Amino acid sequence: MENSGRQRPYSQVNHAPSVVSSLRRITLSGFSLAAVLSLAMFGQSCQDFAGSTQASGPSAEELAAAAEAAARKEAAYQEAGRALRQYALLNPEAAIEVAELDLESTPLLRDFYGKLDFLPVWSLESDHAQSLVKLLEDARAYGLEPDDYLTDPLLRRLELGVEELTPRARAERDLLLSDAYFRFGKHLKVGILPTDSVRLAWRYREGSSLPKLAERLSNGLAGSEKEFRAGLLGCQPDARPYMALQKATASFLTANAGQLDTLPPLGITSIPTWREDSATAYTLAAQILGSKGLIDSAGLASDSGLIKVIQSFQLQHGLDADGRIGRRTAEALMMTDAQRYRSKALSLERWRQDHAWSDSCIYVNIPSYRVKEGDVIE
Repeated sequence: MENSGRQRPYSQVNHAPSVVSSLRRITLSGFSLAAVLSLAMFGQSCQDFAGSTQASGPSAEELAAAAEAAARKEAAYQEAGRALRQYALLNPEAAIEVAELDLESTPLLRDFYGKLDFLPVWSLESDHAQSLVKLLEDARAYGLEPDDYLTDPLLRRLELGVEELTPRARAERDLLLSDAYFRFGKHLKVGILPTDSVRLAWRYREGSSLPKLAERLSNGLAGSEKEFRAGLLGCQPDARPYMALQKATASFLTANAGQLDTLPPLGITSIPTWREDSATAYTLAAQILGSKGLIDSAGLASDSGLIKVIQSFQLQHGLDADGRIGRRTAEALMMTDAQRYRSKALSLERWRQDHAWSDSCIYVNIPSYRVKEGDVIE
């Protein structure tokens, strides 16, 4: 997705110290995020001015113009804060509504912005917003769907240039970005499906990182883009099997260029088992494996070569590697890319149900009938 509203950071100049860079060394315990961002905005105005001056120094008119530009930025910032406060406090008993969209993270949003005096936190000069959008565009790599976060109201406001952002639109942009961040972080941590089938609500352990999402956002916005990204993705389970599955899911999507075919491979709608029609079963299996690039001419040259490829395919899908085309192997061969992705996404979702994991666990691989003791899962 291309975004015409992408704002690049202003260039640095050697003779103007970078206030924005200096902010990374300031801990949030001493300054509120709103104060830090306000200082950064003023410093950026000074940098813009410094980059345009002559070596002989600024004139009185230039100094006055720079001060006026900084004052305008600060006034717009404060006005956006007033609009944001109105959104958050208009109806304290109801969800915050932006463009007829109820924000799911309303309680967290009110608490987060209330501690910052309801001032915007997403800078117009940094690329943190675009970093978030890129993560959300790649949500399928984590078993989630981009459309659940990149809503039309958010995308429309991100397409606006700095000069087009009214105070109200900037307040809406801020709320929508924070809501998307909080929801994506929550889903990475505890999953998107309700874990309580009776109340249709999420449950998570005491000490879970879910309540710390506001802290993660504050630290991410005050840091570099790399730190911002790492903070959000840090919500995921750190169990080794989960991380391996997530990487495999991302690789699967990359190999398919993000396109998930919903049709059976080569239009084959059924494959007989080796007992029903051995010749047809192995012929169709060879065609499907060849279409996926899993078998070459050498593998087709002999029956033993084809059997080895089938055994490798069976191992990759948790099946008994006997080289025979049984019912389960036939079903696995005919799975569409969309079905394979849904299977991976569902497995990632199960791993994120962190409330269900006790201090020890047992891994059960149903297709291969294997059981083993697992590590402690936190």
